[in-house]
Amino acid sequence: MLNMKDLNNKRLDFNLNNKRLDFNLNNNSNIINIGGFTGEWAFDIYNKYECNMYIYEPVIEYFNILKNKFKGKEKVHLFNYGVLDKDTDSYIKVDGDGTSLFKGKADRLIHLRDISSIINDINSIDLIEINAEGAEYSILNKIYETNNMSKIKYFLIQFHSFIEDSNNKLKISRDILNKTHTNMWNIDFVFECWKLK
Repeated sequence: MLNMKDLNNKRLDFNLNNKRLDFNLNNNSNIINIGGFTGEWAFDIYNKYECNMYIYEPVIEYFNILKNKFKGKEKVHLFNYGVLDKDTDSYIKVDGDGTSLFKGKADRLIHLRDISSIINDINSIDLIEINAEGAEYSILNKIYETNNMSKIKYFLIQFHSFIEDSNNKLKISRDILNKTHTNMWNIDFVFECWKLK
């Protein structure tokens, strides 16, 4: 039997999952998913809108799961590298949905591509989902520095609190977003959504 705390957590999960799929999109929309992991969110949003998906996942085990999950889906484009503010190789700590460049003892070499190159490869971006376990701050800052903010209709971002000075970095990130986008909803250090003004 569920206690009230479990029930409230289930309601939060349900409401959050619904919010993370609720956008003004259609089958011509272009969606970037940074940190694809095993593709639960990408699968749900693809099934809802049948849109063009560009999914970036640097860890080969998770990338192979994505390949199986989206087999035969011509509108889903998978890339076996991560995203950052520059092209580089780096070590990552593989740890399930907590896989990160910034925590734990890094144990796997991965390739990372500059977010500005990715944006330039896609004509228009209706939604970018960033769940990059700490890299979101530098990714967003690079989008801003390269004057690409207005090319993106919606931002769906999970900011992480384990990064040093995360409260200040969150404030700076929100100030950046506020210049071009309106906050639709947010749950601090869980997920938040911003829409182009």
